[in-house]
Amino acid sequence: MAAASGQGRTGQEAVAALTGCERGKLLVAAQECAMRGLLQGAKWAAELAAALPAMDAGGPPPVVAFSGEFVAELALYTMAKAYFDLHEFDRASHALCGCTSQRATFLRCYAK
Repeated sequence: MAAASGQGRTGQEAVAALTGCERGKLLVAAQECAMRGLLQGAKWAAELAAALPAMDAGGPPPVVAFSGEFVAELALYTMAKAYFDLHEFDRASHALCGCTSQRATFLRCYAK
């Protein structure tokens, strides 16, 4: 398994190398996946983050920044995400027809 990683680390060394910074990135990834409706990906990232040791005093996890484009479409995105979570995929896709942000475009295409 160590040879497969390409860095010659054992599993324990690889986990030890993942500090709080990596844990924070996994938490952000879990939020991002959940926001896009990728529930299994969100679950996987959250479980992996929970399995890592707690952050050092290096600071808080990174904050997800929203683009101005996405902030303008947030209400429509939220409504469409609610439709998506309720398995109303056609309504979710239709609600995002005029949206151009990457997140809204992803959810619209994923709902089709």
